[in-house]
Amino acid sequence: MALKSKASEEPMPLPEILVEMLRRHRERQIQQFAARGWKWTPEAQLFLDSRLKPIDGKRDWENWQALLARAGVKRHRLHAARHTTGTFLRATGSDPRTIKEVLRHATTALQDVYVEESMEAMKDAVERVAAALIDGDLSKIMGARRVALQ
Repeated sequence: MALKSKASEEPMPLPEILVEMLRRHRERQIQQFAARGWKWTPEAQLFLDSRLKPIDGKRDWENWQALLARAGVKRHRLHAARHTTGTFLRATGSDPRTIKEVLRHATTALQDVYVEESMEAMKDAVERVAAALIDGDLSKIMGARRVALQ
């Protein structure tokens, strides 16, 4: 498979729990190869079907849709997981540059397409504006506006 960009070749940090799950998966696969008298090599694909053949794209799609259905989520393309990742990164406090790097975007502007603000974050933002208006402390609003206009 051709990579989209040079950045696609760069190392990607993974959560330790995912690294451990991948190690266990690889060990099970090595055992499956050995049970068939085959030698597993590091070049072997990590995700294979029960016959130890590359996963069929149609079956992969069906498995993804079944996973979404079990989770009570409407049908989406697998690519939607990138949007979810960006949204989760923002919701947990990651800065825009980090989100850009994780998603391998060229600019932080792409986050406008990929990352959705949570309802909680939007509610918090409008509550802060309302509080400034009610308290009469318009300097918070006007100061931000002056900076934005400069």
